[in-house]
Amino acid sequence: MLNSVTGFFKMGSRHAKLEKELAIAKSRLVEAEAIEAENARLKDMLKLTRTRKDVVAVATLTASTPSSTRRFATLGVGRNKGLEKGMPVRSARGLIGRVLEVGQTSARVLLITDTESLVPIRRTKDGVAGFAQGQGDGTLRVRLVNLGINPLKKGDVIVSSGAGGLYRPGTPMAVLTEILRDGAIARVISNPTDADYVLVERAWAPEAPPVEAPAEKP
Repeated sequence: MLNSVTGFFKMGSRHAKLEKELAIAKSRLVEAEAIEAENARLKDMLKLTRTRKDVVAVATLTASTPSSTRRFATLGVGRNKGLEKGMPVRSARGLIGRVLEVGQTSARVLLITDTESLVPIRRTKDGVAGFAQGQGDGTLRVRLVNLGINPLKKGDVIVSSGAGGLYRPGTPMAVLTEILRDGAIARVISNPTDADYVLVERAWAPEAPPVEAPAEKP
């Protein structure tokens, strides 16, 4: 009887030890996956910085306000890295917002999901134009420039159009999830809560058309 009880406790001890080792292994696996995902994001950012000449700084997104009625984020760089008010902010996946306020070593970003954000957009497949305004709940409200029959479909991808300057045309923004009579609701492609590193770009402006020389008088 005593041997049976002793064996039972030994078995329980081994079981507890195995559970502890399994928990440690799972923790290390999760940590390794997180590091791998982080490395992938950094590689994507590195590709952008190598191919773009308008990148001002690479910064960490140190804080955001996902639960607030307003949508702001804070960058870990400021005037010390050349940031200026109005500069677009994006991740490797797409547009996040624009610089709203600049301090010496930090900056405040107005996210595209904020109700005060309005970005000219176009549908990728045919250039249908519109505007995307933040709704304060993590989504965008898309309204078309030309009223009439709504051509938008679920799953359509919208990008910045570049109209009016500031945001470089073709920057990915959102995917349409719900179609309305005069537009759509869209889910942002680059969620700021998942973007540890972002790029701050110079404000974009279309090139001025060449000035033609006046015709010579006969």
